[in-house]
Amino acid sequence: MDITVPKGKRKAFQRLETRALILESAKALFADKGFERTTVRAIAASSEVGLGTIFKHFEDKNALLAAALHDDLAATLERAFKEVKHEKTARENFIHIASRLYQYYAVNPSLSKTLVQQAMFSKGKCQTVLDEQLSDFIGVIDGLLEKGKEKQEIKQSADNRAVAFNFFSHYIITLVSCLNQPTFSPESALAQLEEQLDITYSGIETTPGSKR
Repeated sequence: MDITVPKGKRKAFQRLETRALILESAKALFADKGFERTTVRAIAASSEVGLGTIFKHFEDKNALLAAALHDDLAATLERAFKEVKHEKTARENFIHIASRLYQYYAVNPSLSKTLVQQAMFSKGKCQTVLDEQLSDFIGVIDGLLEKGKEKQEIKQSADNRAVAFNFFSHYIITLVSCLNQPTFSPESALAQLEEQLDITYSGIETTPGSKR
């Protein structure tokens, strides 16, 4: 189906199309060759644009990595957060969010492994993007735990931020571990995560083992 773009918005639409093309080419090369071995010149050649065009959209290769990590992941997180149901426990909601993320990484495990490995030690814009996403993630978990306290499912003495970081640590360690396997299975990753969360959650529940 053809999309008719208003004349006054054609340049902006073309710019978005070009950006998307560059990003898809970068993702494909990152997955195939790895981040370090992929050059900006190779990305330009693959997307059939000039080097100057690349730098109009992304200041450097690190910015491309940040966009590759951020765009789809941000949309996945937003959908997962909207699906949170407050009648469920904090643990159930966190598991649901984690399942959505594991499913996202399973779409292209090779690219996911490359991006996650590189992002661990990145600086600059990529690190800023990851810090912002982590802050949002922790904030949502904090809110879920607070709701659990209001419903008297979680001990009032539990430190929400500390528990939220603990939950996230289990999530990321499981992700990295499973991405290093020959085949990434979101179901296997989720099963491992649940086993780890059981240990933490049993220490903060008012009635351990309830409502699971």
